[in-house]
This record gives sequence, C-alpha cells and structure tokens, in this order.
Amino acid sequence: MNLLDVMRRLYCSQISCGFQSEWAGGVRVWLGDGHNKRKAEQWFGINEFEQAATWLDQEACLYYPDSDYARGRSTFALISQWSFGPADRRSGDT
Repeated sequence: MNLLDVMRRLYCSQISCGFQSEWAGGVRVWLGDGHNKRKAEQWFGINEFEQAATWLDQEACLYYPDSDYARGRSTFALISQWSFGPADRRSGDT
C-alpha cells in the first residue's frame, strides 16, 4: 500500500489528512480536520511509509465508515467494525 495513493483517495473523498517530517523523529501522519481537532495521528520511522499507509487506510475506514473512501474499501470497514467497535475507538483520543 502506498501512502501517497491513500492520501490522494482520501482527498478525493473530502477527508483531510497529512504528514509532517521531523528530521530526528520520522514522520507524523494524521487524519481529520487540519484546522480543528484531528481524529487520529501516529508517528512512523522514516522507513515505515508502507505501515503508515496501512494505518491511515484503517483509521479512515474506522472514523469515516460512510465515506466514499470507506465504501470503496467496504470489506475492510465491516471487518473493522466487528473487530474493534468504531464507537468505542471514536470516543477516545489516539
């Protein structure tokens, strides 16, 4: 899975996301409204872009299950709901 491809598909679904590099700490990937509270964010090492893409994809399906993005990934969205219960994850900060 490619991080830029995931970000491009999220953008087309009107879902905000981004990443920021920190020379000493890797990259921070985030999902949600860039102007207000972010729904989720996670740090990844500079060689972990594939893991970052997978994480961003999973979080997008969890937090935006009714989006065009998640509908395109409907099988994963259903599995995520059964596995972790999105209402529980959405109520806490990650």
